[in-house]
Amino acid sequence: MVCAIEYQGNIVGVSGFNTILPNLKKADIGYWLAAEHQHKGIITRVCRALIQYAFDELELEIVTITPATENAASRAVCERLNMTFEGIIPHAENIDGVLLNHAIYACYK
Repeated sequence: MVCAIEYQGNIVGVSGFNTILPNLKKADIGYWLAAEHQHKGIITRVCRALIQYAFDELELEIVTITPATENAASRAVCERLNMTFEGIIPHAENIDGVLLNHAIYACYK
């Protein structure tokens, strides 16, 4: 599920569930926000709404966000959402030959 993020009448990014696994009762949130709209609390509000939707409408029990360990802004979003830091996935992503580790954050119904 991918949704546009609208802010002050303009599309400024996208967010949604990268995966929804009903049989495991879990989903993973992903997002992208234009640089000029970052640090305004938009992503935190969007993720809060997605988490509530996952729990209330989809009847899931776990929602995760897995930012790159070096992505301090996304890790701060997880912390503002009071998500639990679960650990690190080494070499989780390859971006132009650079191997990135991911931090795993989860919240539970």
